[in-house]
Amino acid sequence: MKNITIKDNIFDCSTQNLVYYRWNEGLDRGITVSNNSFYQKATKIGNAIYYGTGKQMIATNEEELLVAVKTFDPTPKVVKWVS
Repeated sequence: MKNITIKDNIFDCSTQNLVYYRWNEGLDRGITVSNNSFYQKATKIGNAIYYGTGKQMIATNEEELLVAVKTFDPTPKVVKWVS
C-alpha cells in the first residue's frame, strides 16, 4: 500500500489496541496520518497502539496514551483518557 491518508477519524475505547498496524516501514511508506481523535479507558491488559516491528505501546493514563498515539498520528486532534 502506498499514498494512504488516515485523517479525521475517531478511535473510541477499544478493548484491545486502539490501533493495530503492521506495515514494516510504517509511516515512511507514503502513509499520512493526522487530525484523528483518540478516546480510551483502562483495559485489563493496557494495550494502546501496536505497530509492525512488534512494538506494543501500553497506556494506563492520558499521558501514556498521548505518547502511544503520537507514534501513529503525530498531530492528533484529541487524545482523551476516559474514566
